[in-house]
Amino acid sequence: HMVLSDAPKRLIVVGDVHGCLEELQQLLVESNYNKNEGDEVLLVGDLVNKGPLSAETVQFARENNFHCIRGNHDDFAL
Repeated sequence: HMVLSDAPKRLIVVGDVHGCLEELQQLLVESNYNKNEGDEVLLVGDLVNKGPLSAETVQFARENNFHCIRGNHDDFAL
């Protein structure tokens, strides 16, 4: 359980990344994501599987302190 105590400048919500790290990174570029300006990212399920870079996607999310909600594909990977 986590509560965002201070409202972020923007909360960018992305679902079903499925290990497609490059596409996620491109989406963040196109949305002008800027963590230094207070933007936060919430990944809503299925961060892994199907795509080619599942482990790297999880690492990227952790390194950038993204908030994540575990999906069924994430459960299967565990």
